Amino acid sequence: MKRTPSPSPIGKALAEAVARLREVAGSTARIAVIAPATVNDVLARRELARTESFVGVDFVTPEILHSRLARAVLRREGLAAEPPAWLRATLARLLTRTDYSLPGGYDEVLRDAGWLPALVAAVHMLESDGLSASELAGLALDDDLQERVAALQQLMSEVEAARQAEGIASRRDVAQAAWRAIEERRTVPMNAPAAAILLGDARVNRLAFRTLQSWLAQRHVLRLTLPAVRKLRDEPQGLAAAAPEHAEELAVPEAQPQFRFVRTPDPVRECAEAVREVQAAILEGTPIDRIAIIIPDAADALPLGEALERAGIPATWQTGPPLLGTPAARFLLMMLDLALGEDSVAHWYELLRQPPLRLMDHVGEGATQGRGRWRTILARCGAYRGTQNILRALEKVRDAQRGAEEGETADAKQTTAVENLRRAIHTLHADLQAMGEEPQPVGAWAAALLDRLVRWWGPFPDALSLRRLLEEWASSTAGPAVTLAEMRATLSEALESTEFLRGTLNDPSVRVLTPMQALGGSFEVVLACGLTQGRFPAEPSEDPILADAMVEALNAKHGVALFRSVDRVPLEARRLAAVRSAATGRLWLSVPRVEMLEGRPLIPGSLILELATQVEGKRVGLAEFEQLCESQGRRSRPWPHDAERALGLGEYRLARLHSAEVGAQHEALLALVAHTWGRRLLEAHHAWGRLARGEATPELRPYAGFVDPAVMSCKGLDGHALSPEELASLVLNPESFLLYRMLGVRRLRKLYESWSPDPEYFVPERVLAHAQHLLDERRDDFAHLLEQAFHEHVAEITANSGEADTDLATRLNELAQRHIAALAEAQPVAAPLPQLKEAPLDDELPWQITGAAGRKQGEVLQWLSTKLPETRKREPEKALDQGTADVVLAAAIEALARRSEVFPQSLQWLNATGDVVETPAGAILQRAAEMVRTATQAATLGWYPPQRVEPEELAPWREPGEEA
Repeated sequence: MKRTPSPSPIGKALAEAVARLREVAGSTARIAVIAPATVNDVLARRELARTESFVGVDFVTPEILHSRLARAVLRREGLAAEPPAWLRATLARLLTRTDYSLPGGYDEVLRDAGWLPALVAAVHMLESDGLSASELAGLALDDDLQERVAALQQLMSEVEAARQAEGIASRRDVAQAAWRAIEERRTVPMNAPAAAILLGDARVNRLAFRTLQSWLAQRHVLRLTLPAVRKLRDEPQGLAAAAPEHAEELAVPEAQPQFRFVRTPDPVRECAEAVREVQAAILEGTPIDRIAIIIPDAADALPLGEALERAGIPATWQTGPPLLGTPAARFLLMMLDLALGEDSVAHWYELLRQPPLRLMDHVGEGATQGRGRWRTILARCGAYRGTQNILRALEKVRDAQRGAEEGETADAKQTTAVENLRRAIHTLHADLQAMGEEPQPVGAWAAALLDRLVRWWGPFPDALSLRRLLEEWASSTAGPAVTLAEMRATLSEALESTEFLRGTLNDPSVRVLTPMQALGGSFEVVLACGLTQGRFPAEPSEDPILADAMVEALNAKHGVALFRSVDRVPLEARRLAAVRSAATGRLWLSVPRVEMLEGRPLIPGSLILELATQVEGKRVGLAEFEQLCESQGRRSRPWPHDAERALGLGEYRLARLHSAEVGAQHEALLALVAHTWGRRLLEAHHAWGRLARGEATPELRPYAGFVDPAVMSCKGLDGHALSPEELASLVLNPESFLLYRMLGVRRLRKLYESWSPDPEYFVPERVLAHAQHLLDERRDDFAHLLEQAFHEHVAEITANSGEADTDLATRLNELAQRHIAALAEAQPVAAPLPQLKEAPLDDELPWQITGAAGRKQGEVLQWLSTKLPETRKREPEKALDQGTADVVLAAAIEALARRSEVFPQSLQWLNATGDVVETPAGAILQRAAEMVRTATQAATLGWYPPQRVEPEELAPWREPGEEA
């Protein structure tokens, strides 16, 4: 049966306050409830609605009151409101000017990445408190701070001049318009309320504080004080300080919640334990919207969201991770990067692989066919960077697919995939080019980005949040013109500082809040996380621009209340008081033991120790707090002892399987066996146990690394011919041969972020291949042929690279000279030998060999074995180049198949100590034959070991009872 929650203490107090004020202001008088933030307003409105039904009650914040009072007056005077991001764009425009300088050389400092957001915040703070550039003069500070103040003064003067030139209202203009609206009692909506209720306390900027003070002086005012908050001193320039002397006071009754102090293993498992408590509260009958999870900042948003999702519990997020990390934000930034020239194949693939991308809406029906092949196509197209180069390369691939040679069958799916990829890149690139490159105001860029976000991206929650941000920016096109790169930086900073919020406070869901957002709400269960020293409470720290000495001098001279680092201490106490005031039933307070990523221990915060002292009525230190806390969660066990506290089906089954009840264990085991993957895992563990005990039965073959040859045919054993390289790969690594040659499992090709020449160990092989073709046509100086072959090879690569700078040319020239000099020592190069047509390798072995390795003969083979890079010579244990073994074995295998004298008389090798050792060719051939026989035995048995196995180590599978 659904339980109807009783009215909360704060709801009753709000109802009583409204009734009192209407006794003096009139029964139909409008009343304004003023709280620190919009979230507090919404929570308080819901608490009032749960108690009684009232009309004519408005909920506003001091900042909203301030701006709404000024709106009509500013419109009449022809002043425009400051567009979003205008201040950032104006300061960025000043600092990017090469001829712009600031006192003390601060222009060089502030141009560095990362300083602009702090500078914007500092200027905004000073202007919001009504300080102009002229009021920064005359401060008694040391020389360094004096230069910093002079730099700020110059920047603020430029900003004020820019506002006047563009007809944008300054913050003082807004304040004066609000004050005139109050003094003249203008008929604006915010002047309609005849009384006001102040809920809680929080610091506001001086201009909004003076507006609130003047507005409240003309009305009946009642202060609603919360139980834990009223014990703290009033904030300077806060809601309580703005109340007139005639204001009444009404205390909200204290709820006396049940306190639970908990120690959890780490912040990640802390989130899981908090969700377990939510789950238990729901099972007890607590309404889901009467449960709140408090996190001190957004650091725990991701693990908390994952835990809530596993448990299937809906949540309304009033705090969350930065919008920058959402897929929609990444998509928009990737589009900007492409428009700015970051158009590598890796970047294009990362963009096109996004599932919400609406390709079919713009490219056409079936535009995503073959999407799974796009990565391989891009990797092999040969173009590393430049959209036009990539498109040309894709056109070549498409034409080659369409013009398949006679007798061959073109891959229709591959052709479709290439064409769809080309069309997708062409269409999206054309849309990006339509934005243009000329500098525009932030609002104009935002409108263009909003249009592309709506057209190209699905209406997902993260996209809706991003749309709201861009719509606000696009509402005005005032401000300086910025380049696309500056717009990209502006958007990135805004996304970093904007939280990704989901759901509304009207939804039936758990509330995820910050401590101050809990003010005005009432919850039967409150779970507060992260109460460790340094996080909650947070450590005081100075502003990087406005040092404490500067702030104190400004506060003393102009009577403002700018925030100092020492003000963090009372603020943290106020945050915990807001959490305590919101809890009416149970308050769960968690302190993690270890910071998991850094591996350092965490200690309880001073605030929770003070709270424990108040609750216990005696001093509680660290040792006493450990005894007071209950331990929840374990790092070594991801499931709870009680299956009812499990999050998700997996944890539930594990908890039942490890339950102390025999019946529950049996049922859990049956449930696991009934599931396909669970049954396979159990079978695998059972088979490995039997193998460990020495059993050898046919059904254990798959778990022992054997593949039944009757089930899976092996290329080479089934009559198909192999090339020497393929058989060499079988000899060196049978498992690799199984995956690559038989199953077709290939490692994904690398997508280059920037152009680079071929890896050095590929260049000789490819240059020699070019030289072979030249030798067929004429005999010429070998060094000249190599140089020509190298340039042909480089030209083939650079045709798609899109790079043509002097640094690249220098690198290519150095690489060419180095390899030409090295290869010239290995002359002469023999002409290619005739192709082998399925020559038998050995009468006793089933392998059929086809192909030729003319470039791997004679002195060239010797060079590939001995001419190692300098870096290899410094590491004797890695002296033999990894690719050399493949080359030597392939040549030896081909020599065995030809049964002719095409193999060199001897080879020179570098041994483990770096010494040159000459090995007779006969030894190489004999070793190759032994390795081929070993690999043949392994392939015939169906055994594919992960490493090369010596002949004496290979043992066949023996049936039970069979003698060795």
